[in-house]
Amino acid sequence: MRIISIVALLSLVVPGALATWALAQSTAERACRLAVDAQLDARIPTRVAFELGSLETAGWNCYALAPSGGVRVAVLGVIPGAPDLRPRSGA
Repeated sequence: MRIISIVALLSLVVPGALATWALAQSTAERACRLAVDAQLDARIPTRVAFELGSLETAGWNCYALAPSGGVRVAVLGVIPGAPDLRPRSGA
């Protein structure tokens, strides 16, 4: 009975987790494309990655790919959404 319960629980949880991950990844890819198009050039390829390196950059990160390597364009957060495209002023 325990084995059946565990299998049933996993069969409910795993598909939901995979669907949530796929939705977050596709949302991050679209938001990354918007950020690169607005800040750089529409012809530049992009890459998104989920990283837990530091508190400032935890979550989905958007990179513009260049011959010299990737350049971080935006931090989209743990739950990706529209990128912050407001210009930053240096004080």
